[in-house]
Amino acid sequence: MSRWFFYMLFWICLALTAFLAFRAYVIGNICKVDTSDIPTDGGFPRAEVVETYCDGFGGSDVVEIFIRTSGDSISGTRKLVFKYDPSSFSGPLRLSWVGPNELAISVDRVDGIEVRETQVSGYTVSYHIGAIGPKIVRQ
Repeated sequence: MSRWFFYMLFWICLALTAFLAFRAYVIGNICKVDTSDIPTDGGFPRAEVVETYCDGFGGSDVVEIFIRTSGDSISGTRKLVFKYDPSSFSGPLRLSWVGPNELAISVDRVDGIEVRETQVSGYTVSYHIGAIGPKIVRQ
């Protein structure tokens, strides 16, 4: 193989390393992650909400809702039931256990939905979503 090939391989590896380092810096310093949960009377299952807010270059917000069936936040079992991009025009997210095996999720507006499960591990999830997509503002 020629020298040119190894030089190109070196520069590609260097560029990839720089990109990954920059990405880790941005996520660690510009993004904020908030976690909260809503237990049932017996403690499990829990509805766990993970909100990630990122500002700056290429920043985006995402909200994930899990049903945690056992354990703590490190070693427990949890299933993703709802993942969406929040709208800046929406009111607060509302979660409630309407029965021992049914979680109700309500949100006024979302910009987009990535995951929306109605049955997970024997639990039912019901949704009330006011609108999907960005709000159109007339001038």
